[in-house]
Amino acid sequence: MEEITARSLLPADSAEDAVIGKYAYDEELAKIFCMYIVDGKTQKDALHESGLSQHVYYRWKFRVPEFAQMVKLAMEERSWAHQEQILEIADDATDDAIMGAAGPVVNGKAIRRADLMIQTRKWIMGKMMPKVFGDKSQMELTGADGKDLAPTAINIMAVPAGHFISEETAMKQNQDAAEAGTLREE
Repeated sequence: MEEITARSLLPADSAEDAVIGKYAYDEELAKIFCMYIVDGKTQKDALHESGLSQHVYYRWKFRVPEFAQMVKLAMEERSWAHQEQILEIADDATDDAIMGAAGPVVNGKAIRRADLMIQTRKWIMGKMMPKVFGDKSQMELTGADGKDLAPTAINIMAVPAGHFISEETAMKQNQDAAEAGTLREE
């Protein structure tokens, strides 16, 4: 059984399409579409504003690697526009209070709507650019030049009770033992 993918659902190219150029890739139109995405528009709005049909959009996205890459980068860049929108939404207190019979009353509906708008943008940003906007914190430890950390050999020496040696002396003794080949690694 053949695997069904988004690409397999697209109609096959016909000789007529190639002649007419009905679906021919137009780099200028692609750039215009991506410009709308970068400006924070949704895909639906960017399609409408640019005049690109959804059918052609998906045809290009699955058949023109340069376009797919351009769209991916535009959508990542849109996250920065969303960051600005979040600030604007959070700072806009216009509808936060409405006039009631006894005076101003908190407009919970408007506040919940603004919160939903902010949370939706944050979620999209976290999905598009998880390393920048994701909630997960991760710390990676590496050695010099990004190499793996190498375990360090520790030489434990018996020292008579009441006798202490300096770290410098211990390092020198370890170095001498390593050079003599008597350093034990366990």
